[in-house]
Amino acid sequence: MTTRQDLTTFAALVRDSASLFVKDIGNGLLVVSHNTLALVGLAVVSVLLVFTSQAGLREKLEFATLGWLNARHEARAEAEGNTLLATAEPDAIARATATDPRELSRQQAAVAHWLARRYSVAPEPVSRLVQEAWPWATAPRWSQR
Repeated sequence: MTTRQDLTTFAALVRDSASLFVKDIGNGLLVVSHNTLALVGLAVVSVLLVFTSQAGLREKLEFATLGWLNARHEARAEAEGNTLLATAEPDAIARATATDPRELSRQQAAVAHWLARRYSVAPEPVSRLVQEAWPWATAPRWSQR
C-alpha cells in the first residue's frame, strides 16, 4: 500500500467513526428527552390526581397563591406611587405643553421653524424647547467662550 491509500483509508475510518459517534449521541439525547418527558407527564398526572381528590387542599393553595399575588401587587403599586411622587415637579405639566411659535420673539421663532423643518417635526413642541433653552443659550457665561 502506498501512503495515499493509507491516508484515504484513514480518512474513511475517521468519517465512519465520527458518523457513528454523532448517531450515538443523537440516540442518547432522544432516549433521555423521551424519558424526561415521560417523567414530567407522570408528575403532572399525579399532581392533578392529588388536587382533584382533595378539594380542601386545592382551595388552601388557591387562597395562599392569591394572597401572595395581591401582596406583591400592592407592594409594587406603592413603590411605583412613591417613585412617581418623589420625581414629580409641580410645574412640569406647564413646561411640558407646546407653545405657539407666534408667541416667541422673531429670533426664537426662526430657530424653532428651522429645527422643525430640519427634523420634520411639528413646530409647536420645538417652540417650547426653544423657549426653555433660550435663556440658557443667551446667558453671558456662554457668550464669553
